[in-house]
Amino acid sequence: MDTLPYIKYSVTSSDSAKINSSPSSSMITIDKNLALGNFNIAFSLLDKQLSGKWVLELDNPEILGYFAFMLNDPMTLKRILGSNITRGKKYRVSKSMISSLKIPMGDMSLIKYYSLIENYFQQIYYNEEKDDISLLKLDIFSSIRLALSFELHQYNIMQDFKICILTNWKNLVDQIGYDLNALFDNIMLPDNLLLNNVKRFQLLLSSFQQVIQNGLEAK
Repeated sequence: MDTLPYIKYSVTSSDSAKINSSPSSSMITIDKNLALGNFNIAFSLLDKQLSGKWVLELDNPEILGYFAFMLNDPMTLKRILGSNITRGKKYRVSKSMISSLKIPMGDMSLIKYYSLIENYFQQIYYNEEKDDISLLKLDIFSSIRLALSFELHQYNIMQDFKICILTNWKNLVDQIGYDLNALFDNIMLPDNLLLNNVKRFQLLLSSFQQVIQNGLEAK
């Protein structure tokens, strides 16, 4: 069976003379000393400060959002930071670890949908306005992003529970277009298939976590 190629990228220190003072459209940045907050935002597309960072550059900027989505995936972050990630704890990120990551290229016909969710999420995350609507948007797009990540790794489980994230996200984008506010307004409708599937995923994830917790307590 043919396997998809891995994405090719270079890693350079932001202190290098080769790097400009501001990020370009083909760059992703990560702090050399990283602490995760409440959201998986280790790899940034919109960070305005380059000091003390690793800079990842792609030859093809069209897949940058997809690359960031895959890098911010919880499974990838565990490979970098370890299996037990503690929020707020400082982790030293080495160049060798970042350079050795193997990120599959993925299906080109679907890449843009992963790119969109990452771009929208980071756009909301880095927006300085933190009113109730902005926080709700952040929560909703973060939840979609996490569900898409889980579906990539546990597709059969999601199918068993009849939970479908990517198809509903793709259908929504194809129907509504690329305007973030229009997408959000549609997602918040009571009968929106995407949001309903995300809610079912959250219930499934909570049940898994409870089973794991019960097992730990039994020991």
